[in-house]
Amino acid sequence: MKNTITLIAATIIFLFVVSFTLQNSADIPLKILFWESQGSLAMMIALTFTSGILVAILALLPKIIRLRHELRETNKKYSLLQKQSIQKSTNKN
Repeated sequence: MKNTITLIAATIIFLFVVSFTLQNSADIPLKILFWESQGSLAMMIALTFTSGILVAILALLPKIIRLRHELRETNKKYSLLQKQSIQKSTNKN
């Protein structure tokens, strides 16, 4: 059931993107400092959106790496404490 809902949502999003692209295919100029280019409005919006996602990922990357390291260290400590607990319980018996 979950796969069906995901497939339906993906199809709706795909149809929306295709419709948006067909309706916004006019060429527009893009000027950045001394660089100039022409491209479709839909392509420019897609590139801007993709650039924003990449910037967000790069901004979050240090925190993700730090949290993974902390998780790895916590799992090591947890494993060590489990082993110590098992050893103490077997020594009591």
